[in-house]
Amino acid sequence: MVNDTSDPLEIVLSTAEPMRGAAGQSLRVTLENVGQSPMTVLKKFRPLPVFFAFKIERQDGTPILVPGAGKISIPQDAIQYVTLNEYESFGIRLRIDEIVRGGLEKGSYTISVVYHNQYGEKCFRGRIPSNTIKLKVP
Repeated sequence: MVNDTSDPLEIVLSTAEPMRGAAGQSLRVTLENVGQSPMTVLKKFRPLPVFFAFKIERQDGTPILVPGAGKISIPQDAIQYVTLNEYESFGIRLRIDEIVRGGLEKGSYTISVVYHNQYGEKCFRGRIPSNTIKLKVP
């Protein structure tokens, strides 16, 4: 989902293959430059609640409590960036149990996420909502 037609950054949420050696399901969060000019993004995504706000609901619409928000201190010399050219993307995989303590119970869910960044200089700062996906936990 594109945040705004004038915003060249898009966030896509998808399911991912489980991480090697990890139990449970994984998600992939991908930032993509859909504009015509290079776009710089902060190369820091953890701790998760500082940069992502997840919305998870059971199939019947019952919301799942997901910890969110927070602030961190990043030393200026430790800040790293990624520059995405037109249609380039950068993504990370996350385990469900990193998002929801103890993971999700068996069932069907809808999940979306908002990426939000207020750190760094000369990089994307703001909020971008993702698409909504369905996830089935066996």
